[in-house]
Amino acid sequence: DKHPADNYDPEKTLIAKLNRMLNANKVVGFEYNAKHITGVGGIFGGWHASSVVGRKVINNKCHYLVRNSWGTSCNYKPGVICDKDTGSYWVDSATFKRMTTKLVWVE
Repeated sequence: DKHPADNYDPEKTLIAKLNRMLNANKVVGFEYNAKHITGVGGIFGGWHASSVVGRKVINNKCHYLVRNSWGTSCNYKPGVICDKDTGSYWVDSATFKRMTTKLVWVE
């Protein structure tokens, strides 16, 4: 017999929760390791928190719009799309899954 936990995929659950909250027009906070999106070391290359404020399909992949606290800097790795005017960036769902450790939202 298979145990129910054998079918548990935390990455799928994370994205499913994120999409459910965005569908409900919630702003979602998340904790992540910024080394997945930036080459900057020190405090900027480690643990960080931001908010997901939107999503859209770019080049046939789901991307999430992250409102960051680093201002208008665009020192991101290739594949991360900087929105300098708003201090935000777009990150694809695969990278989002790898970098995220926690989602937080208000019901």
